[in-house]
Amino acid sequence: MSQLSIRLGYWSSVLFAIVFVAYGVGVVSMIFFFPQPPWTTLADFLATAQPASLLYYTLIQMAAFLSMPLAVILFCSLHDYAPDDKKILTRVALCALIAAMVLGDQMYFVHFNAARQSISEGILAGLEQFVEWNPNSVIMASGTLGWTFFYGLAFLFVAPVFTGGGLERGLRYASLICGSCGILGWMGALLGSTVLGMVYMMGGTLSVITIAVLASILFKRLENGELLESRRAA
Repeated sequence: MSQLSIRLGYWSSVLFAIVFVAYGVGVVSMIFFFPQPPWTTLADFLATAQPASLLYYTLIQMAAFLSMPLAVILFCSLHDYAPDDKKILTRVALCALIAAMVLGDQMYFVHFNAARQSISEGILAGLEQFVEWNPNSVIMASGTLGWTFFYGLAFLFVAPVFTGGGLERGLRYASLICGSCGILGWMGALLGSTVLGMVYMMGGTLSVITIAVLASILFKRLENGELLESRRAA
């Protein structure tokens, strides 16, 4: 495994952890301090929503937007880290994660760009299907597919790569939990289940932060020339 791949794995995991902690804190604080009005129409939503809450919501969206490319870089390094007989798993995981990034980040960028500019110009006609505030919009469904099903699939496939004990065991279990939460979130979206949605949000956020922290420790050990248990056994 090259030093460049190790360094990219380390810094992407560190930045991923920071960004996702910011996202998690932002979501929780938004619920308590910047609650948004229930959705009826876009005009009613914009008329009743506080400008500060809309700005804060955009910052949370930006954190989620940035986390996806960082995750892809991390998974590229994990592909280099994986044993040869398990690289097929990281290839599948990368394909799923790239699908999640395209679906998820296009939702945010449409919101940042086209929706924001149209709203600033007072053009609201036909925009309700292209804002994330509308829980039943086409753009929200597209982004949810990426953030639940494909995101979960990526972590389920990467989990078996971590075959050792200790640190690798933690990465394996956290990846399985994160992947399972993603699939549960997808089912919750299909069934309209608030409970499954909450399990996905809480379990997925905590487990993915755990993965990022543990991955940063893993790559730091590799950078320092330390051999993990599984590598010694090999």
